[in-house]
Amino acid sequence: GKTVVEECDNGLVDCAVPIIIKGKHVASLATGQMLLRKPDMARFRRQAREFGIDEEVYLKALSEIPVVPEEKLKSITGLLGEIAFIISELGYAHLEAREEANRLEKEMAERHRVEAELRLERDRAQRYLDTVETIIVVIDAQGRVVTINRKGREILGYQEEEILGRIWFDACLPQPEGREKVYPVFKRLMSGKIKGGEYFENTVLTRGGGLRRIAWHNSFLRDEDGQIVGTLSAGQDVTEARKIEEELARYRQHLEAEVEKRTGELTRTAEQLIRAEKMASLGRLAAGVAHEINNPMAYIGANIGVLGQYAQTLERLLGFYAELEKALPEDAPSSVGQLRRTIGVLKRDSDLPHILSDLNSLIVETARGVERVQKIVQDLRTFSRQGQEARGDADLREIIEYALSVTQAKRGGRIEVVRDYGDVPRISCYPQKLEQVFINLFSNAAEAIRGEGRITVRTWAQEGAAFIEVADTGPGIPAKDVPHIFDPFFTTKKVGEGTGLGLSIAYEIIQRHQGKITVQSSQGKGSVFSLRIPVSG
Repeated sequence: GKTVVEECDNGLVDCAVPIIIKGKHVASLATGQMLLRKPDMARFRRQAREFGIDEEVYLKALSEIPVVPEEKLKSITGLLGEIAFIISELGYAHLEAREEANRLEKEMAERHRVEAELRLERDRAQRYLDTVETIIVVIDAQGRVVTINRKGREILGYQEEEILGRIWFDACLPQPEGREKVYPVFKRLMSGKIKGGEYFENTVLTRGGGLRRIAWHNSFLRDEDGQIVGTLSAGQDVTEARKIEEELARYRQHLEAEVEKRTGELTRTAEQLIRAEKMASLGRLAAGVAHEINNPMAYIGANIGVLGQYAQTLERLLGFYAELEKALPEDAPSSVGQLRRTIGVLKRDSDLPHILSDLNSLIVETARGVERVQKIVQDLRTFSRQGQEARGDADLREIIEYALSVTQAKRGGRIEVVRDYGDVPRISCYPQKLEQVFINLFSNAAEAIRGEGRITVRTWAQEGAAFIEVADTGPGIPAKDVPHIFDPFFTTKKVGEGTGLGLSIAYEIIQRHQGKITVQSSQGKGSVFSLRIPVSG
């Protein structure tokens, strides 16, 4: 500012320079009183007396006031102005520094306030997150864990300070799944190629090395520019649920298998019951038919024998007549000649030789028919289980060999028998019934094979049962006939060649042994009959 010089009436001079900072007069720099010339001592004495001041003291003080010439005053005031300017500049700088300090102090206070509020909000948010029974984890763009709630820490087994800042995909996921499968999904999330909220499921690795299955719903974290800077993921521990689902799936499969098994068993049982009822009805019918047929056939058989005897008598009588005719001369007396002529007429008109020959043929054919009917009656009796056989232990190989010997005539030399006997223990069975089964199988095989062929018999033991296979190289059974092959009275043979009871009887015999008999056959490829018979019965 401008230097101010003021002089009072007694000659005293005051010099001052204002100190102005930012346009404000904040202080003044003064030199103190001085005299520009020597003082008028008389005047000062009068003033002392006027004001009642000790004159000597007053004059002594006056003598201490410097006398500065006006030329020197100019240099003093110039220096004083420069000092004031320097003080003003320093004051301005100090003021600015003070204002900056105040501003910074206010900013720091505001920052501390904001940080405190943020900490308060963060702690409040963390408390909220920690009350949620769902995993909450925030991961930044580099894959580091920024935030994780109590539930997440509990599941993973980490303290907060142990997991914050760690790479999620390395520390918390099993490898190689973490890097090879989950990390690419995270990168796609960060690029925005996957929509937020999309369901995702993966396995996490706990601190103790355990594995937990987590179902995630992911969302994005964006900055002020809308750029994705991280992910916020909410995860539900579904480990137990998945175990239960797997157990339920296994249990469901087991139940389905059991249901299928039981359904099959029920179906087979129902079929067996139906067959048993059918067999019982047919058995009763067969027993009745066998009884009704057997008695008349016994009479017929007996009568055929008598007719045969009569035929033999007639044959002898005709022979006698022929001898008599030869013995009577043609010129015999009239009575004898008449007898000879009568024999000739009877022989010519009755055709007795032809009648006798035809009668013999009829008797033979009738006898064969009776034998066939008797065989049918025997089959019917067997089918109806008439008669009981004692059960006992038997050698399966001996039973098979006996059946092969009985059917040798049917095979002749044209059919080869291949034996493949395994180590089979003695079985509890009805030996004669089993002989009947194998005789039937070997007879059918021999009759089925046209020309040369082969019958293969295999036996083995397994899990408390004896297994037998009888395979032939015959023409096989048409597919449409296979389901009915064990039905009573069903036969693929020509009329008159079979009763259709053989395999049905075999089936019932095996059933009686708590066993099983099946057939595999296709036309042109032969047949294989498989039998399973419990060893202990």
